Amino acid sequence: MAAARENDAAVDLGGVDALCELALDDRSALAALEALYGRIVEPLCDDFSAAGVRICNLVLRRLIDFVRQRAEGGGMHARLLALGFGDSAALGHRYERLLRPPAIAAADRERIRKVLVLSRVTVGADIVITSVMVHRLLAALPRAEIVLVGPAHLPYCFAELDRVRCLHLPYERNGSLVQRLVVWESLEALLRGEGAGYGPGELRLVDPDSRLSQLGLLPLLAESETCYFPSRLNPDPARNPGLNELVNGWLDLLLGAGSRQPPVVSLPPAARRQGEEFLENLRRGGCRHLVVINCGVGGDDGKRLGEPFESLLPLALLSRLADTIVILDSGCACDEKDRVRDQLASYRGMEIDADFVEEGELVAGRRIGYRHGVVGFHGSIGAIGGLIAGADVFFGYDSCCQHLAGALATPSVIVFAGAPNQRFAARWRPYDATGQTVVIPVADKAAFDADDVTALVERVASAMTTIMTKEKER
Repeated sequence: MAAARENDAAVDLGGVDALCELALDDRSALAALEALYGRIVEPLCDDFSAAGVRICNLVLRRLIDFVRQRAEGGGMHARLLALGFGDSAALGHRYERLLRPPAIAAADRERIRKVLVLSRVTVGADIVITSVMVHRLLAALPRAEIVLVGPAHLPYCFAELDRVRCLHLPYERNGSLVQRLVVWESLEALLRGEGAGYGPGELRLVDPDSRLSQLGLLPLLAESETCYFPSRLNPDPARNPGLNELVNGWLDLLLGAGSRQPPVVSLPPAARRQGEEFLENLRRGGCRHLVVINCGVGGDDGKRLGEPFESLLPLALLSRLADTIVILDSGCACDEKDRVRDQLASYRGMEIDADFVEEGELVAGRRIGYRHGVVGFHGSIGAIGGLIAGADVFFGYDSCCQHLAGALATPSVIVFAGAPNQRFAARWRPYDATGQTVVIPVADKAAFDADDVTALVERVASAMTTIMTKEKER
């Protein structure tokens, strides 16, 4: 068994080496990747502790070393050598140097002409963290273009912002071990091209602890041009702040103290308008209460309560309030769309009005012929954002749409299940601009029985009903 020693603590990485070998075998790749990321890397990240970060970095450095020694990682290895990083230790030392508190003097801020900002890859994290960075950078750097680099959701969250451009770089969250790492080659070449022609002091890279850089371990620009936000570390262990507070505090160090920036979503105007028109047509048809429910969990089933809770909640809402439409968003996964369709079929069997609407039908002005019932929906981040923006209340788990609702100032009820620790729950708690959002923690869903499910349905439905009735009173 191989062991790595750092900070006087031994971490045995022999199991990581074995899993890397298995990850290259088609017969065992899926299980090996689940063990590497689902059982090792992600839990270490979710621990939000200095020890978790240290061990996670050791593991990721081991993965980088493994891939760069294979033929598939030859290009990555050659480029790292060219940049002066011949081994894992050099990457570790660079990471430690990046942790020093950054600061850009006022005179230097005037010289910056371009800031490259890496995506966090997931929609929720780009809302909670990256959007805050973008808006603080725009305010502090009046001459700079902000270039966001990452997956296809970015234009839906940062639409039509002055001096902001989105640069598409796909990242396969469920890709092979090699795919997840060698994407760095494409990223490094892309940023090198974006940085061509800029003089000293005119360029910066902001890395919000992105998967694209393997959580800050892989080099992109020079260290003097790199601003790394260590999102998993807490500068004040005596407190348990949320990510909005942490990122704003880090930006104060980088840019000088400024007013606290909340998460922001800039939806494509057409998507928002279509959502507003669809909801307005429902209201004209006699609907008085509009609810959006999204039960997506971004592939993390530990956050989900599942059935019968998810089918019972819309029924509880419909039984409490007349003239109510519950919109069930099916997200982007095919199995979610099938699940929502099955749910609608069961409601029709109970003689509850139910229909399904695709995003394209919003464009065509699709109308619903009832004012009390359920509507299934399938569409883009922009489209569901438009519906959430106009809804009276939103329900979801700790996932993407929770953060969409927070950024759009839609009151919400969130069931927070599967949080591995209190630090995780505090970091990812929803931003609440309305003062009405309710968070309901579920510590041990495995112990839930039928009575517990019934009680939780009633609690959630009661909280949502209270929010809606207060809104109508206003």
